[in-house]
Amino acid sequence: MKKRRYSEVQTFGILKEVESGMTVVNAAREHGVSPTTIHRWKSKYAGMSLSELKRLKALEAFRQEYNNYRPHSSLGYLTPAEFARRYIVSLVLLFVDSYRS
Repeated sequence: MKKRRYSEVQTFGILKEVESGMTVVNAAREHGVSPTTIHRWKSKYAGMSLSELKRLKALEAFRQEYNNYRPHSSLGYLTPAEFARRYIVSLVLLFVDSYRS
């Protein structure tokens, strides 16, 4: 089954159709998604306006950038990726040294 991605505007348009009286099954058939997807969208975006959704997406993008690409003091001021690389290298070296002994 082909996976489609809908923008927030398209998702809200589909949900508005359902709210205005179209059945979930008919809306799903018309837009090529499963009824389960529409119910998931309803539970996820219930009571939100489009501007609130855009703010939420911006916040999620900020959190992603903040947690994955910025250095953390708890990691010795390294980014998580740099810390993981160094940690893995040190584990490999420790394993090799213990194997040789």
